[in-house]
Amino acid sequence: LPRRLARQPRLAHAAGAQQRDEPLPAADELVEICQLGGAADQRLGVAAADRARTVVVDYSAPNVAKEMHAGHLRTTVIGDALVRMLEFVGHTVVRENHIGDWGRPFGMLIEHLVDLGGDTSALTVKDLDTFYKEARTKFDGDPTFAERSRLRVVSLQGGDEATLALWRRLVDESTRYFARVYDRLGVKLE
Repeated sequence: LPRRLARQPRLAHAAGAQQRDEPLPAADELVEICQLGGAADQRLGVAAADRARTVVVDYSAPNVAKEMHAGHLRTTVIGDALVRMLEFVGHTVVRENHIGDWGRPFGMLIEHLVDLGGDTSALTVKDLDTFYKEARTKFDGDPTFAERSRLRVVSLQGGDEATLALWRRLVDESTRYFARVYDRLGVKLE
């Protein structure tokens, strides 16, 4: 297949574009060139896996109530690329993106939410980022708040329904933000 494609003038021109400091053709143009060059095989010569397997790919695991950073974006893009390649060759892929936590950060976030009346309906991601920083400042500077936060973690881990409801609110609000980011990247987690 590579030799057949290399004999196509449009493809040869596209392949040399980088060496001539010319812009590369758009993706749809490359697909058209490949199809005209005899690559009507939609798999472009990529063989299916000999034996299909189930593979778990863990994505970015972003922090609740915080904006995603470059590390989250990098692992999201790499994870999505792996998923697409694995699915293309025939594997079943389980996409995993751990969201949520049970440790100290959640104790302080939930306790801060309680101090503010428990309403997350007006929070945006920018507000959540500020919310996180405020909770952290209180945790670091107020021993009483820090102790209440530690006790809140115990309640969360113990399955206290009121605490779990507050935890779900924070996770849900953060998840809506993450979904917008993933949508802009073209990443599908289901």
